[in-house]
Amino acid sequence: MKRMILWLLGAAMAMSANAQHWNFGIEAGYLNSRMAVEELSAEPNHGFMVGVTAGYTFPQNLILESGLSYQRKGGTLSGDMLVNGLRLLDIDKMDYLHLPVTVGYRIRLADDWALTPKVGAYMAVGLQAKGKVAASDPFGQPVLGTSDLFKDSQLRVDYRPFDRFDGGLQFGLELSFRKFRLGVGYQLGLAHMSSIYDPQLYNRTLSLSLGYNIF
Repeated sequence: MKRMILWLLGAAMAMSANAQHWNFGIEAGYLNSRMAVEELSAEPNHGFMVGVTAGYTFPQNLILESGLSYQRKGGTLSGDMLVNGLRLLDIDKMDYLHLPVTVGYRIRLADDWALTPKVGAYMAVGLQAKGKVAASDPFGQPVLGTSDLFKDSQLRVDYRPFDRFDGGLQFGLELSFRKFRLGVGYQLGLAHMSSIYDPQLYNRTLSLSLGYNIF
């Protein structure tokens, strides 16, 4: 019995020591996003993100991180979009489920302070894309309305939906103090947002976030 107790204590201590390499937390923040495209006027959209994070720290201070977040992006496009009569897209709610995977290096600055640069990739799936559309119908009459741009439009214009799936590279820099984390990041979308526009559209997002490691 004594040996079993000692073995259980040793196993518990080993699991506790190993658990120190893991961290799980929550985060929320501000997003400044736009649709990058040539030859059109593009304005950014102000959004937000909220989610959970998970990370593992290796002995060499390398950190592997992932998570899942709800992100609201968007933007405004105006100009000749080379689609029948389409002149304006104003998307204020382009919502995604966002899954990143990054690798970082933890640089210790002082007691309880650290700086971590990160690089990696992300995948995202679109949930909804509510926005305003201004165009002309096949008879040259103006059309103005709202639509979910991930779905077929009910407006009287030749319009096809945006692609729901997005992906690209993700960069970040994080300052941490004990369990608190302050981070800035940039998402460089590499997937075409829609196949109907020429030139192609890409997501570009700047983020500012605050996180807390629960354990």
